[in-house]
Amino acid sequence: MQNHEPFCPYLSKTPDKCGGCEIDAPYPAQLASKKERILEIFGKDLNCVDFRVFASPEVGYRARAEFRIYRKNTANQVATAKNLAQMDLAMMSKQKTTKANPQKNLADKNQTNKSIKIPIKSCPILLPNISLALKSFIDLINDLARSENKQDYEVLSNKLYAIEALGVANPPLSTKTTNDLDSAPKNSHSVILTLIYHKKLDKKWEQKAKELSQKLPQNLALIGRSKNQKITLQTDKLLESITLEKTYIFLRSEGRFSQPNAYINPLMINFVKDAIKSHKKEDLLELYCGEGNFCVSLASEFRSVLATEVVKSSIPALRENAQNNDIANITALRLSGEESIEALEGKREFFRAREVDLKSFRFSHILIDPPRSGISGSNISQSEISGSEISSSAPNTNQTNNKTNTKNAIKNPLQKAREMLDFIAKHDYIIYISCNPLSLKNDLEILLQTHKITHFGLFDQFPHTHHIESALILKKHQK
Repeated sequence: MQNHEPFCPYLSKTPDKCGGCEIDAPYPAQLASKKERILEIFGKDLNCVDFRVFASPEVGYRARAEFRIYRKNTANQVATAKNLAQMDLAMMSKQKTTKANPQKNLADKNQTNKSIKIPIKSCPILLPNISLALKSFIDLINDLARSENKQDYEVLSNKLYAIEALGVANPPLSTKTTNDLDSAPKNSHSVILTLIYHKKLDKKWEQKAKELSQKLPQNLALIGRSKNQKITLQTDKLLESITLEKTYIFLRSEGRFSQPNAYINPLMINFVKDAIKSHKKEDLLELYCGEGNFCVSLASEFRSVLATEVVKSSIPALRENAQNNDIANITALRLSGEESIEALEGKREFFRAREVDLKSFRFSHILIDPPRSGISGSNISQSEISGSEISSSAPNTNQTNNKTNTKNAIKNPLQKAREMLDFIAKHDYIIYISCNPLSLKNDLEILLQTHKITHFGLFDQFPHTHHIESALILKKHQK
């Protein structure tokens, strides 16, 4: 068997290996294993289905990441004027070590599990511009520790706990935004580093951070965060261009969800566009829409779009993404998935939707991109969901209190899951984006009673991990 060279030196270390990636195997073998896993889970459900596998670049793909801070030669990991420790980035080991507790006597009970920090100099899965930004920042901070400006080092490094990185692979060549020039993302920025502290950030920190930023690459913006505190030095938004049938411009906001793989995202959108091309289309409903990654890209395919999202700050970003791309047929509302169904079925009126004529929509398609637990929830079995109407009946007084309490405890989740799945199943076409094949399988046990899968895409969102991202199209059975 041919020897395999690990793509990253920190992945091959044992036991103290980096916890970011999990699989040390040739990439084609990883992809084949994930395909086999999907075929094993879904089996005959994929018969006569357009099934495709989409590979990612093996390295240089990740647009979001978080790192801890590692300091050498300090027991409490806090730099002081007397002991200026050199800083490195760190990842937490997936394997936990045991540490003796001197306050206890029994050897088998005086140990505590503790993940350890693994110092790293580089992370090959990051976008190259993020890698350069992180290296530049760490090098400059450590240069301060070796210079005469040791107080500057202490201000910037003391209580620095973690760094979050956000980057874009393709900044637009020209900037067109609806924001005024002062608040709009500058065209040169393609990376944001958010410095997370366990201390209050004062004016002195802000001054020193601004001075440091002048020495960093021009494409890098800095943000300082602490509890209930955020200081934005340049911008908290980036612009990214995505080329589909045309070039789209998207805002990527610090602190909010965005697609983590810069190369898989356009492949996923194109997969959906191609799959629905021949459909008879009217309106699109998207639940869990975020900042509009899918609905903005798909809006031209439909008469109109209703996009709902529970995170308040995502709605203005979605509207701005629509305006930046000259799209005028999207209506965005701040509603949870459950609230969206209540509003559309006329069960409840919302002040937030008072100016929208919900009855005017004729939805042929619904797009859902639920959390990892899926619609039904990963801890609820399909048999429980199918029989959820039983739990709504009056409790049997002959049962014990424990059984009655257990029955009532699962009543609401079961009913909510079944009601949402029943609502989704009313649509002619379902576009389902999944980040967990097991919860997807659970939901499909209900949805396949009324629909069939026509297209299934496996997207390798996170190479070197066991994670599987899927996109599938379901079509309602003909009567």
